[in-house]
Amino acid sequence: MVRDINIQNIFDILEQKKPSEVMRMCGYTPQKVRHLGDGHIQCLCPFPGHHDHSIGSFDLNDNKRVAKCFSCQQGGRPIRFYRDLNGLTSDFEAGILMAEDYGLITAEERQRILGSKEERQKWSKQAKTLEKKESEILTEEPPMQPLEVRSAFYEEFIRHLPLREKDRDYLQKERGLAEADLKDFFGFSKEMVISAFEKTQETLRWTEEQYIGIPGVFCSYPTEKDNANRTNKRLRFFSCKNDCLGLAIRDFEGRIVGIQLRNYQISQNQQRYFWLSSAFANREDYPLFTDGRSSDAPAGFEAAIGNPVSAIGITEGKFKAMAMARYRIHTFTVQGVGNWRTAIAALNQYLEQNPDQKKQVWLAFDADEKENPAVAQSMYQFYMELSKQGYSVSVLDWDSTLGKGIDDVLSNGYGKQIHKIKGELFIKENILPLLQQMQEKKKMHAKRMAEKRAAMRYQAS
Repeated sequence: MVRDINIQNIFDILEQKKPSEVMRMCGYTPQKVRHLGDGHIQCLCPFPGHHDHSIGSFDLNDNKRVAKCFSCQQGGRPIRFYRDLNGLTSDFEAGILMAEDYGLITAEERQRILGSKEERQKWSKQAKTLEKKESEILTEEPPMQPLEVRSAFYEEFIRHLPLREKDRDYLQKERGLAEADLKDFFGFSKEMVISAFEKTQETLRWTEEQYIGIPGVFCSYPTEKDNANRTNKRLRFFSCKNDCLGLAIRDFEGRIVGIQLRNYQISQNQQRYFWLSSAFANREDYPLFTDGRSSDAPAGFEAAIGNPVSAIGITEGKFKAMAMARYRIHTFTVQGVGNWRTAIAALNQYLEQNPDQKKQVWLAFDADEKENPAVAQSMYQFYMELSKQGYSVSVLDWDSTLGKGIDDVLSNGYGKQIHKIKGELFIKENILPLLQQMQEKKKMHAKRMAEKRAAMRYQAS
């Protein structure tokens, strides 16, 4: 007899699972853990396609039932967390597979549900409930200020952060940038930031509410002196301990969508690049701070220098995008191929405002897309979604001995050794073999889970 299954009830049960339990069940062990409280940790991001080297961007909170990376934007509530850990693209499929892993349905029921068009249609009507839950984030963050407000603030803020001699030397001598290329770079040290924020407030003369919701800005609770002066909160601005180089990331309309910082010196537990953010102000271990805001991971844009080619480039990082722009390619920049959804959203917005632009895309990511199955998974998803939306996709490929990134290859004078390969051919020859390896690992994982459930049933009997 076929059992009547209420999928929504099952999904509601799954949404109450602890993310730490989901992570262990999927075979992941947290690396470089920082404990922020009972059931609340930070660790290295575990998601396919994102390889950070220091903690800070991935946050797991069992109490709020959320695990999310604020850099690659993957994860969320338990079903979405399970989905992204396993490199899946469908919440419905992820929920059904997760239900089987937890023993809520059998393997036969899983096959029947996933093969049923009627069940999928039912789910599409109920999906808004999950999406509403998914909109919840780890911290009680204020709403993000509109882009126009954020950009106006950042423009004034970086006007008070000049380039230092060491910044200029790095950009010109090590990166090969010309003087005209330096307008979006600035020094970023604790002393400089405090002064720049004070000058920005003096110039803008905004109310406190206009600043709250801008990544970087946060508040501190008042001191006794503030209470005497009837001041409720004090505005503050993020200032890192390390000496950094600042990079203004702009969209195709020239607005600053975010600030990225580059550490000059890093230790083992730090990353070279990170987004300016004040989300830390909402954590339990900073009880005197409030109203901080995460930055997300916005897509940037570098306009082609000279008459642009017909295609649009997509690469990782501002320096790579600038290198491609010098070769007459309008180029979007994202924080790793795992952020492909952000890239597509920015690309579609650009085409809406530039209808004469051909739907041709050149992808230029580092060589590990051909070596790392997790990165290959993101590359495959990116290609498939671009193709689905009608884009003609090519991949720029080169021998890894010529340079790690396309900026290295171009600056080393090997531009003519970059090959433009049709996306379909590149996927077939380089990506699908790695995905096959990943599928084998998933089968082994499914087998282990089945054996685990069988052992649990045996113990219960």
